[in-house]
Amino acid sequence: MPSTMLIRVDPQELLDELMAALVAAECLVLRVSPGVCRALSVEETGLSGLTELRFFVNAWANSRSAAVEVRV
Repeated sequence: MPSTMLIRVDPQELLDELMAALVAAECLVLRVSPGVCRALSVEETGLSGLTELRFFVNAWANSRSAAVEVRV
């Protein structure tokens, strides 16, 4: 099962930067609305893929003082 999640970032102006980081980490990314994207991990699947993706997004947000909301 693919590991996909919905990600909301605040401030929403950082979404492009997050999407670029996810693509560089070999994820497929789709912008859903301003400040929101859906990311799919192509390397890892299932629970381990979701855990890895969540860890990556949270680390990225912490390094930029951004807030993220992640939903599966």
